[in-house]
Amino acid sequence: MHPSLAPHLHGDCLEIIQQLYRCHEQHPVGKFLGECNDIKRALNRCVKEEVFKSFLSDIHFTSLVEGRCVMYKQQDLRKRRRNQEDAKRRRKTLKDLCSAKQE
Repeated sequence: MHPSLAPHLHGDCLEIIQQLYRCHEQHPVGKFLGECNDIKRALNRCVKEEVFKSFLSDIHFTSLVEGRCVMYKQQDLRKRRRNQEDAKRRRKTLKDLCSAKQE
């Protein structure tokens, strides 16, 4: 089963989507018997490629952590930076409290 075939969602696959709709119109019963399967497979390939391209464009940073390659999305990077900044603030506050008690 394929995702929504709205034209605005799949600009690269628009021609294949139109071919599939035409095939379904020309073969109202044959579409259930595999008449349009080749076009459907081409559409699945096209949509999969679109999703992969979208995923690649979303990747922002790759690093080596403990010998593994780790990919971070932009959104993950922002969250990670925020967490690091929060941790630094907490450590500083704790350090200030400890030094104040010692005095």
